[in-house]
Amino acid sequence: MNTMSLLSSPLAHALGWALLHLLWQGVVVAGILAAALSLLSKQGPRTRYAVSCGALVLLLALGVATAWRAYDPLEAQPVTVDGQAVAQPISLSEVPKLILAAAASETWHDQAASLARSAQTSLPLVVFLWLTGVVLLSSRLMVSWMQTQRIARRNSVPASLEWQRKAVALADALHLRRAVTLLESTAVEVPSVIGWLRPVVLLPASTLTGLTPEQIEMVLAHELAHIQRHDFFVNLLQAVVETLMFYHPAVWWMSSRVRIEREHCCDDLAVAVCGNPIQYARALTRLEELRASAPAMAVAANGGSLLDRIRRIAGTRDEGTAGTSRWAAAI
Repeated sequence: MNTMSLLSSPLAHALGWALLHLLWQGVVVAGILAAALSLLSKQGPRTRYAVSCGALVLLLALGVATAWRAYDPLEAQPVTVDGQAVAQPISLSEVPKLILAAAASETWHDQAASLARSAQTSLPLVVFLWLTGVVLLSSRLMVSWMQTQRIARRNSVPASLEWQRKAVALADALHLRRAVTLLESTAVEVPSVIGWLRPVVLLPASTLTGLTPEQIEMVLAHELAHIQRHDFFVNLLQAVVETLMFYHPAVWWMSSRVRIEREHCCDDLAVAVCGNPIQYARALTRLEELRASAPAMAVAANGGSLLDRIRRIAGTRDEGTAGTSRWAAAI
């Protein structure tokens, strides 16, 4: 079966309709999430994190449900426009002509029907472009995965016994029962977590970061909180969703909200364990100076907006517009 017949199959037809419907579904879900986050602005980050994750899951479920409803195994392969069979997808240059033809119809019903036929003839092209994007982003995801594995193996040695004891104490305080490998590496500038089934925490040499041992301990608590919350696995699922719906800006915004609230959750756990928010804020300030582009598959303490996190921990966040934003969200 050639490529054209595959792109014209009932399965590709259903997938194409799902991709098109996700355009408006994503806008609706993102709008609901924005309103919910505004209304929950004074709630804890765990609540906002759960709501943000739920929005991503809901959008993915909507896409699957739409494809399921659109799938018709008995559907004829050729599609028609005004009674004429179309053997192959239209080119991009033909789309404006079809839209203008639809606009010239006598009634809105005729316009809607013509636009639907135009969209239907474009489905193979839509699926082809989507598959191309998924392949490219999947390749990037695999490269990122290999980078994280190489970082874990390169220039890494087991951490000192002192750091091992501190990690065990922090894990007990966080009620973390999983085995965690603690390594010191010259390939990282900030503590980072790699892996989910067998998590590895990479600690930089303190001479590279300029952090005091107490500050590194607090950042280590942050990384152990990521492991306790299974954040690496959630981050992997996020990367999959971003790859499948790469074309929608709303998906990237919702995913960014998930990462922001995730960091807030781990910040709160680190402060709760170490008990010194000002010292932790100073550690984050130093991490802001060392901010670097970490691999997408790693979960590091310098994620999200560090400036907003520092303000939040120090208690200097401006809440002056909170009431107005909640009223706007409610409306």
